[in-house]
Amino acid sequence: MPPVIPSRDDMPGTERHLVRYVLGQLTGPELDAVEDRLIADEAFFEQVEAVEAEVCDDYVAGRLSAADRSAFDARLAGNQRLQQRVAFARALSASTSHGRRTPMWWWAAAAALIVAIAGALWFTRDRSASTPTLAGGPSPSTPPPLITSTPTPTPGQPRLTPAPPTVIATITLFGPVVRDAAQAPVISIPAGPGMLRVEVALQDGDVFEAYRAEIMSQSGAPVLVADRLSPRTSASGRTVVTDVAADRLPNGPYQITVFGLRAGEASRLVTYPFRVTR
Repeated sequence: MPPVIPSRDDMPGTERHLVRYVLGQLTGPELDAVEDRLIADEAFFEQVEAVEAEVCDDYVAGRLSAADRSAFDARLAGNQRLQQRVAFARALSASTSHGRRTPMWWWAAAAALIVAIAGALWFTRDRSASTPTLAGGPSPSTPPPLITSTPTPTPGQPRLTPAPPTVIATITLFGPVVRDAAQAPVISIPAGPGMLRVEVALQDGDVFEAYRAEIMSQSGAPVLVADRLSPRTSASGRTVVTDVAADRLPNGPYQITVFGLRAGEASRLVTYPFRVTR
């Protein structure tokens, strides 16, 4: 079988550059430029994800050169997300080689297993974490608490506290990242005020002092930046959870990126696309 990735000499310059990035051969300003563009440019993100899938396929099939395989091995070490993608490529290769034709919809489902439930089920979830700061300030349609000061209660009377914002829908993102924008997870947000809760699963090796979550629109405009987040434990394992005012998310595509924070440095861990409908 011919290699999925052609000879470097036969590739356009941009594709050669992306292959070098996936193999871990970019450093310095070149690496920073690619990672910055991954956050802001959804089409570029999808292009890099497609090249990464091809590199994983060629790695599993033994089609990489010795130098490229050595570079990719070094990048794989300690990278749980990339190791999952290689394992996924091995499973797909094994399924094909044994003559079992697995429906493509199954692989799409495995690539992005989404739990998106609105209603009373999610109202029982833990809401003890503080609400993160919303980029650009609080939503204008979310009124401030009616109680501007808390009077001293009379003996035996409970102290009044403002109720937390209502979570009207939740989307949980985990597993391999979907590359096809048409297969991005979709969350339907009910009409009315409230918060969308976004949960992103952490890999076993993604242990940091704290985390930052950034939600961007398709144009690259920031919707939310939540800093100094602590991980939670849920049915999906360790997750980073952040809430965003639902009225800041009109119909359309978005992406959330989670960073690990340590000693003043931020390391990008994963970026998931998703789509909002109403």
